[in-house]
Amino acid sequence: MLVDEQVRLSLPCQAQHRVVEVLDPAAHSFSIAQFDGNDHLAIAERAQIECLLAGITRRRRLGTAARRERRGHDSILDAMREAKAAWIKNQLAIRPNLETLLRKSPETFELVQVITTNARISEVRNLPIILTAGIVVAQVLGQSRVGAPKGVTLTNEPHHSLVLENDEVRVFRLILGPNESTLPHHHEGPYAYVSVRTARIENVVRGHAPVLVELAPGEVHTSKGGFTVAEENDSTERTDLVVVVPRKTASAGFDSPMGGLVYHDAAFAELFSESMMRGYSIAIAAGGKFERHQEKFDRLLIAVSDLDILETEDGGRQVGIQMKSGEVRWLPRGTTHNVTNVGQSPAAFVILEFN
Repeated sequence: MLVDEQVRLSLPCQAQHRVVEVLDPAAHSFSIAQFDGNDHLAIAERAQIECLLAGITRRRRLGTAARRERRGHDSILDAMREAKAAWIKNQLAIRPNLETLLRKSPETFELVQVITTNARISEVRNLPIILTAGIVVAQVLGQSRVGAPKGVTLTNEPHHSLVLENDEVRVFRLILGPNESTLPHHHEGPYAYVSVRTARIENVVRGHAPVLVELAPGEVHTSKGGFTVAEENDSTERTDLVVVVPRKTASAGFDSPMGGLVYHDAAFAELFSESMMRGYSIAIAAGGKFERHQEKFDRLLIAVSDLDILETEDGGRQVGIQMKSGEVRWLPRGTTHNVTNVGQSPAAFVILEFN
């Protein structure tokens, strides 16, 4: 608990720091109830307050508060907020790369020493001062080491646009400009992503060193998820990814293998296979064709190039599919058809099947 006529962000290590009075709850007759019942207390959550005070007093029961004049808590907090806002503004002015650093790093207390260069936290003896320093950085980052948030959901990450959603899958389009970064976002479970164009991305996962990934057009990656990540476009070109999140995290698996297709002037390649989702890539030259076959599973078509293909179903019904690179289309199971590239250039796309 810090009390001063004007609370500032000065720390004991700094020269010309302001006088700060550290109140001992036992010696000053403060009860846990006084701290726990105050909705405006900014130092810790209520459960942490009780634990903190119990430790300070060595589990002695605190007495009732003595009657004394003291400044209103709201006024103190208002002064703290104003000072912290000014301090953060000053830090951003003198350190142009600070905002990028804070956006990338998921750990709060590792940045305390970077930001408060005039204060060495390990040398501060007064616990309330340590907590205050931690609060400043935690409010900049919007998180703390204890109970750190998982990051935003994909739906709330502004660079991810939801382009398709049904009972089987959610599909997002991720576009980043040169050197642009996403917010830290959480992947609860398995997902796949397809690069629509050449990309160079730095992935920053909480608790791990950054990983640089280079992707070719049509390249597919999968992950089991369960982590928070921020992604930065580490190139001078736009990054364009299609992120596919299956609704199911597991299933009984597929009862037939991929492939077995007959085709002319075309290519087929298996990419990956999981119990609930598997993928393959197809390229068809102009005029090329896949012969008649039956689709046993629901499919997601992801265009890697512009497409102009023609499906001819049993019975003679024809369906034209024109798509731009990066667009997706849901194709339900049960269709028996052949597929021809009626365009003037090769057609390249990825198919993901769902069980």
